[in-house]
Amino acid sequence: MMKKRIVSFVLAAMLFMIFILPVSAYQSLDNSTQPLPHSEFASQIQLSNTSLTDKQAAVLANYVQKQLFSKYAGLYAFDHFSFEFGNEKIETDKFSIDVNVNVDMTLIRNPIDSPYVKGMQTAVSELRNEHEKMIGQNEIDAFLQETESYYNTPSPSTFLYRMEIGISSPNLLESIQSSNYDIQLTLFDRADITTEETIVTPATSERLDESMAADYGKKAINEAVTKRNGIANHLAISYDRLAARDYALAHAFDVPEFSVANGMGSDCANFVSKALNAGGIPVNRAGKWYPSPSRGNYAGENWMRTGYYNNGGVVPYMLNKGYFSRQNNISKVYSGSILYRTDTSHVALVTYGDGTTVKFTEHSNYPVTRKNIVYTGSRANFYTP
Repeated sequence: MMKKRIVSFVLAAMLFMIFILPVSAYQSLDNSTQPLPHSEFASQIQLSNTSLTDKQAAVLANYVQKQLFSKYAGLYAFDHFSFEFGNEKIETDKFSIDVNVNVDMTLIRNPIDSPYVKGMQTAVSELRNEHEKMIGQNEIDAFLQETESYYNTPSPSTFLYRMEIGISSPNLLESIQSSNYDIQLTLFDRADITTEETIVTPATSERLDESMAADYGKKAINEAVTKRNGIANHLAISYDRLAARDYALAHAFDVPEFSVANGMGSDCANFVSKALNAGGIPVNRAGKWYPSPSRGNYAGENWMRTGYYNNGGVVPYMLNKGYFSRQNNISKVYSGSILYRTDTSHVALVTYGDGTTVKFTEHSNYPVTRKNIVYTGSRANFYTP
């Protein structure tokens, strides 16, 4: 209890300094951004098993909000913020806490004005064959048809972070007595894989890097022109990406079929397989890609495994069948694509892609309470149909 009181005292002092020091940061933000008054935070913050006070949580929420405004200024607008704080950990010289940021994220730059589309248009203008020009223009039109549906349309989204607040002294009490605080606040992107596994990577508030977007647009047109027939047509398989997306969003909060509660592992691959099947990928018992015959029974190994351990899985199955292929151009990662982590056994379904931002929806070994999670890291591969 004494340690909790000490940490609370230090945290209050640290948060006070964090609060007053970055105020000038507001002035450096794009004119389209504006901070929410602190009074609006009270009804938008949930605290779960944490020693944070409402005022301390409001300071941290304000800090995260400014990072988002800075990173996405001019591209997206944010509204209706809510913050969920939990999983507090207190160590000798560090305080950490997880925060889920739920917000309406609205694309405010028309996709036709993006550097990616500008690159596509440049590539089409450089083509000399009329048939190739038509193929290129069709590629642009198909991209805009989907992405313009996101323009000026609020999209409920989630950002997952971990915040660490530390002081340099190895002894917290010693730092309090000397009043010599060297405050360090670090924000991490967070991936909740299972109840036992969370992966964090340093987050950044730097503007999104679009320096290569125009080149990616040109490459997309060149690939479209040189590609004869789509994989789906070649294999006589019709895959409806949006139907897969809609299934994932509609069933995101379902009780997982495979979970820690029943000792049957994690539901991530099973969830993705169900979404792909809803999009039209056919069940294949001979290929070991089939759902569980009934709740409490295992599914085919290619259905319920990710492929991470080279023992079968949904990703290698989709690649071997030719239904999906690796996509290195994140601007071409649309709804219905697969997100496949490279640092652990986990898959998710992409449920939003506007050429700049990708969001995914997933299952785990426990019931999840969020969807359309914004992808902000680099430890994943994407596969598109």
